[in-house]
Amino acid sequence: MGRAAEQRPVAQPLLRLRPRLTLPPRCIEWNPTMNEPAEPGATYTARCVLHSATGGTGRTTAAVMLARHLAGQGRQVLLVDLDVRSPGGRLMLGPGAALPRYGVLDAMEGSAAATADLVAPSAYTPGEGTGAIWVAPARGSNRPQHSSSLVAPRIDRLAAALNACNAAVAEASGRYPDVVLIDAPTGIDPLADTALCDVSDFAFLFAADTADTWDTYRDWFTSLLTSGQAPAMREQLRVVAAMAPGIGPNVAVRRQSLRERAWDAFSILYDDDIPDPVTGRLDPNVFHPPLDDEAAPHYPLEILLLPSLIGLDTAGVAGWHEGRFVEAAFDGFVAAAGPLVTALLPERQPS
Repeated sequence: MGRAAEQRPVAQPLLRLRPRLTLPPRCIEWNPTMNEPAEPGATYTARCVLHSATGGTGRTTAAVMLARHLAGQGRQVLLVDLDVRSPGGRLMLGPGAALPRYGVLDAMEGSAAATADLVAPSAYTPGEGTGAIWVAPARGSNRPQHSSSLVAPRIDRLAAALNACNAAVAEASGRYPDVVLIDAPTGIDPLADTALCDVSDFAFLFAADTADTWDTYRDWFTSLLTSGQAPAMREQLRVVAAMAPGIGPNVAVRRQSLRERAWDAFSILYDDDIPDPVTGRLDPNVFHPPLDDEAAPHYPLEILLLPSLIGLDTAGVAGWHEGRFVEAAFDGFVAAAGPLVTALLPERQPS
């Protein structure tokens, strides 16, 4: 794969997994504890995880739509497929695009022979502007895409694998990614937990309004609370109402129900909002956003469930992402999620 720029891009600081239980508060500025010292003029990459407690939430499709939105603003975007059980690399690449020889699993094993063979350009890259979308699939063309023998990934090498994928994009295009969108495995397994806790700067938690969804997130939130990570992570999470009712009876009631159940689960991460026993006043420094706080982690971004989305062939039909019903379903999510992602980047004009 050829270089698109003659000069070598300035090296990025390398990602390191954060040590558990000592996570610093996250903020808009890049977290320096994750990286080696940067060269003058080095670029920075925002890493965002998309996760769902259960399958069938449209998470991978949402990642593609968000990537197109960011690329349309001139951002260099890398889509990383970490779902080794149910790979979504072909959906990320789009109809007609070929898988690279190697995938993230190879990088985590240290077996990728050539860095440039870890990524491939996506067919979804907008036709105008300087933005681009690259894809690092879970499994490259050298592995079966769906295999009964599950490969256990080397979780301790996740940071090294992501660094290799970033370098592959820079080698192929002359420019490091501005944003990495990581499609995490469904459910909370060690790989998903590592991606959420040790790698991401922000995470979108996709939720269907089911008991299994909220039980999974309650269990994970409880583990964050007991391990001391809740204060560092809670403001870098945002729930996404996956396939929220867009039409039909009782839409408002069903949306309110999901919002209330999300607030109930996220309250595990929030501070106790209890008045001082002497003064009767509330502590102004506690983090306990109310139910209807539209900027709170529990307030859902919505992806609408429209009848036309059912049975949509995203892997085989070119141009599906430009359909009016697809845009209607995802526009609200993309419009709200985009600024949350770009707020993580240093203030600058897109290249």
